[in-house]
Amino acid sequence: MKTARHLFARLCDPDHLDRAAAATVRGKRRRCDVASFLFRREEELARLQADLEAGRYQPGRPDLVAIRDPKPRLISRVPIADRAVQRHLRRMKFRRGGPMWPPWVGGGSGPATPTPPTQGGHLGPPLHDSNPPIHL
Repeated sequence: MKTARHLFARLCDPDHLDRAAAATVRGKRRRCDVASFLFRREEELARLQADLEAGRYQPGRPDLVAIRDPKPRLISRVPIADRAVQRHLRRMKFRRGGPMWPPWVGGGSGPATPTPPTQGGHLGPPLHDSNPPIHL
């Protein structure tokens, strides 16, 4: 079995965070939230690095955005700094439940993304109760 070392140090590395932020905002520079992030990029990345190193990083609240094309729906958009951390984690190929999985991401032994449903399958709670209540 392969062992990965110094993963948390790589996660907190300012060069890696900067590259992840640059890749995250690519093609989105004219959006209001991205332009605001880019205006104070050094401050945001320094705060993000300090929070990661101190273990106090908490993901921001997502915004609900209404999309009308191609069909009307609501989507959830996370802040740019959180997307940079997510991109950086994906590039480092963390596996949920692994020995170096950061505690602020959450536990669990499943994959980082849910597996797609099979024919007739679903991703929610069980469709039936395994212990139905007994009515007398």
